[in-house]
Amino acid sequence: AAYGFQFVVVAGFLPTLLFEEHGVTQVRAAVLSAIVVAVNALGNLLGGWLLQRGVKRWHLVAVANLVSGLCCLGIYKAGMPLSSTFLLCLIFSGVGGMFPAAALHGAAVNAPTPELVATSQGLLLQGAQLGLLTGPPIAATVVSHTGHWQSASWVCMAAALLVVALSFVLGAVERRKGIE
Repeated sequence: AAYGFQFVVVAGFLPTLLFEEHGVTQVRAAVLSAIVVAVNALGNLLGGWLLQRGVKRWHLVAVANLVSGLCCLGIYKAGMPLSSTFLLCLIFSGVGGMFPAAALHGAAVNAPTPELVATSQGLLLQGAQLGLLTGPPIAATVVSHTGHWQSASWVCMAAALLVVALSFVLGAVERRKGIE
């Protein structure tokens, strides 16, 4: 849920941010946003490749979310040049895209029984949908209340840090179960 929250706040509000803060035309904002979303798919593939190479799931979860949270601090920073904002969005989306691969693989590996793999993955996807549902109204409320986009960065950073903390729990659980 916390990853979905971050992703939809950045990707969903990106056209508006580019239009309002950087004076980008609506068409250009839409194209740039589509590129950012497409880069997320590359991050998903990279995550799968890294898992096949033996990188631990909890490491991918921690790194993806820490980098994403740090990127948000710059994405929403007032006065940031368009090129820097866009680059940070690409990094956010690409590196953050490793998380779904790790999470879906982890749901399959950590399912209580083979028969419950689909259920475990379904619960994971429901959590992601919860983040997608709650992210925009929470971020919009915070931004509206404070009057500036910078506050969105702190909302995303909080979600990212929650996932980083949970990644350590995941690492401990998987070590205890012997399924790293």
